[in-house]
Amino acid sequence: MARAAALPVAEGDWYRKTDLGGDITLILEPNVDVLEQSNLWHVRGRDRDLLINGGMGIVPLRPALPELFEGRETIAFATHTHLG
Repeated sequence: MARAAALPVAEGDWYRKTDLGGDITLILEPNVDVLEQSNLWHVRGRDRDLLINGGMGIVPLRPALPELFEGRETIAFATHTHLG
């Protein structure tokens, strides 16, 4: 049986990030329906970083934004859940 080719989840990048200054980055998932979108916050710390909310989990976050996460210990904090 032939295996179906993997299709991209969305055209272009799944995540969009905005540097807000003060070592705070807002991360959005623009391909998620507006009623289900969440704000992800990355806060760069001295010894480790903080991620507030992790998004929908459709596309892995760490490999998508290595400039924020690579080589950094990150504490993840979820304030609430979304439909999944």
